[in-house]
Amino acid sequence: MPELRRSPLAGLERPADRDAGVTLEDRPFLGKISLRGDPNDTAFAAAAAAVLGAELPGAVGQAASGDGPVILCLGPDEWLVVTAPGQAAPVTAALGDALADLDAAVIDVSSGWAALRLAGPRARDLLVKGCPIDLESPAFGPGRCAETRIGAIHAIIHQVAADPVYDLYVGRSLGRAAWEWLVDAGSEFGVRQRRP
Repeated sequence: MPELRRSPLAGLERPADRDAGVTLEDRPFLGKISLRGDPNDTAFAAAAAAVLGAELPGAVGQAASGDGPVILCLGPDEWLVVTAPGQAAPVTAALGDALADLDAAVIDVSSGWAALRLAGPRARDLLVKGCPIDLESPAFGPGRCAETRIGAIHAIIHQVAADPVYDLYVGRSLGRAAWEWLVDAGSEFGVRQRRP
């Protein structure tokens, strides 16, 4: 039987807004992999970097990417690896093989997370309404990430570009709630909604 793939945000209304200051986009089917290990173990760091095409970011809140996945450092020994659609299984397998003899954990958590992209000149203003971290600080810019909340919803925020562009990761079961909160909170700015 073929696998049924559906975004947790499928079916939401899509009102057009020509004067939108914010674009909200569903990014379904991205791969998400939880990677745990000791960053001071040079064998672990080298093996992970060889598979991912970039060194693991060494400080909590840093993000890195090379030609492959985006790597978000969520804790001193924890990273979220975000892959292109369809790449979670091969990357998880490659990491598992490379780290098999080391003290490490690799888990495909793709089905547990919804991914959204928030962009546009008022994107930061919208996030500031419900996010307790200082997104306007020079310390939080492109290449930075944080675990925080948006409204009452736990989220991971990754600033992708200075424009600003943010990728947001929320629990799959809360994807609709996050979408609706962002649309409602962004109504004063105009929100253009995009879903596949």
